[in-house]
Amino acid sequence: MHWEECGSEFPARCDLGHTQSSCIAVCKTGCFCDDGFVLKKAGGVCIRQEDCPTPIRNGCAGRRCAAGSICKDGKCIRKFICPEYMPAEPKEGCHYVTKIDANGCRSMPQVCPDAQ
Repeated sequence: MHWEECGSEFPARCDLGHTQSSCIAVCKTGCFCDDGFVLKKAGGVCIRQEDCPTPIRNGCAGRRCAAGSICKDGKCIRKFICPEYMPAEPKEGCHYVTKIDANGCRSMPQVCPDAQ
């Protein structure tokens, strides 16, 4: 690291990718990574850019989301809470079938034989 009187307000970081790296819109005085190094995360240590952690699967590796949220495709989204219910006794001759809906929630529709 080295000291600069007018460094980037948005220094290069592993978790930002190349989108905001080295943008000098407003000067910021402080310590900055040497050439070829980037911050591992905000306020973190300098590491070689090629040593940045590789995101796994959906880009959520190491990402922390606020309570009630989950990480999906690299973004924090509100967690869907599945309703919980206890089905009543099925009608005579019918039964419940367990299915998983698009939100990953369990539903139990009642299946009855066709009336003839």
